[in-house]
Amino acid sequence: MKILLMLMLLGGGMLSSATLTLEQAVRDGLELAASVRNGRIDVENAERRLRLARSRFLPDLDAGGYWRFQSERMQLTIDPVIQAGQVLFPGLERSVGTLHNWDLYLGLTQPIYTGGTLSRRRDQAAVQVEEESLRLEAARVDQAAEIRAAYYTHAMLEQRRSVAQQLAERLELHLQRLEALAGEEMVQRSDVLETRSRLVDTQLNVNELDQAVAEAASRFHELCGHFPGEITAGADPRTFSREEAETRFLSRHPGLAALKTRFRQLDLEEKAVAGKYRPSVGAFAAVHLGRPGVDMFAADWMGYAVLGISFSMPVFHWGRGGEERGLVRASSRKLDFQHEELLRSVAHLLDRLFSRLAMLERQLVELEKLADLTAEDSRIKQALYREKQISNLDFLAVLCEQEQAASRLEAARYNLRLTQIAVHRAIGFMEEEQ
Repeated sequence: MKILLMLMLLGGGMLSSATLTLEQAVRDGLELAASVRNGRIDVENAERRLRLARSRFLPDLDAGGYWRFQSERMQLTIDPVIQAGQVLFPGLERSVGTLHNWDLYLGLTQPIYTGGTLSRRRDQAAVQVEEESLRLEAARVDQAAEIRAAYYTHAMLEQRRSVAQQLAERLELHLQRLEALAGEEMVQRSDVLETRSRLVDTQLNVNELDQAVAEAASRFHELCGHFPGEITAGADPRTFSREEAETRFLSRHPGLAALKTRFRQLDLEEKAVAGKYRPSVGAFAAVHLGRPGVDMFAADWMGYAVLGISFSMPVFHWGRGGEERGLVRASSRKLDFQHEELLRSVAHLLDRLFSRLAMLERQLVELEKLADLTAEDSRIKQALYREKQISNLDFLAVLCEQEQAASRLEAARYNLRLTQIAVHRAIGFMEEEQ
């Protein structure tokens, strides 16, 4: 089943010729990532909120109307006016108004002064667009680093499998030679058993690495839609000094910049809250068509217009303004702590990563020496074994040591690249956008 899985993966693209750069694979992966696509939607929504906030400065045009029925009409009674025995006014008694009342209107309202609330909400929306754009950039950086790490993880495992496979092939040839000699009783049977045991152990290791390589290839395909065999790696990841990395983090990291926009938002929020408790002035105008209209004595449709200015002045609200500003200031203090923690955690992370880089660089020098020494030792021990100056077990041991040294050397080389990618992720660097 495991062999079938490997063949399916290889047939799906791992054996195809390398036609894509790793940078293009990263770009394709960014188009697949839900975090990136959702980030784009968040940016679009922030831009919509900005357009909405700007529209609050423009006049609103509303239309409406109502119908009302009342069971009784107003009765108007005026007594007669009599002076010096003469009737100057005979008096009046009549019903006014209508049973059915109608009013249709088209009205315009325009804010004039809102205590700065509308301006602050507009500025907040503009800052929100900037913040969502930075969050999108941070999501792209994280996803790009994950894709690159998946590629180099696969390459490291594949290289380790190749080294183990070479050892298995050497052991297979050695076993065949020993079995032929054992048939002629020229070597001990124990040598054959020792070699077969080492071969089985090595083949088990190859099988485990086969599975690990297949899983790494599947993960890379999941992230970007390509198989590692289609990719040309190109140049190694860019290297930074400790000082360069810290400078770039402080000046260019999208997550840190997004955090700074939150401070600006909270400052604007506090000003907007204060503006709610200041005077506000607005203008309004409307055209009405009603029955009855202004003249309650008439029962006909009548049109008329109204125009005016409204004024509102908050007087007493049980200290709600101060409490709301206190909530905003509390959020700002929490953001201060979050900012300090981010700076501290990234500083410690960079210390650990650059310490690891220094260790890996020193380790590479020593492992290269070790690989050369074990290769030379293997050649010498092979000659000594053929001359029967050492045992078969000693010869098998040096073969395994050579394989382990070569495997450790390749692992260190790829771990160096993976650590550099971790530095990129920590400081918000993305090679595809440079």
